[in-house]
Amino acid sequence: MIEVAPTATQMKAIRALERTLKQCAKAGVHFHNCYGTLIAYNGAVVQRVDCDQDEPDLDCNEGQTVDGGGYHFDSFADDRHYIHLHERAKGR
Repeated sequence: MIEVAPTATQMKAIRALERTLKQCAKAGVHFHNCYGTLIAYNGAVVQRVDCDQDEPDLDCNEGQTVDGGGYHFDSFADDRHYIHLHERAKGR
């Protein structure tokens, strides 16, 4: 079976990210993933970002785009998702 779980080094980076996200929550940062772009807002001002177009207050891109350093935050709807492997992981 192919192991898709993160390595020990990757887990260390994940734990650092989790600590940072906890700091963001404590500071009141509100995050929104807009088609793979992570955007941060002042949570004391922004309650939510959703699809309700009746009376939007601002465009969802008005926040601070988070520099992912080339990392793309996947964004999916309510459909089923599947893991697809790199060819080298399949042994091809």
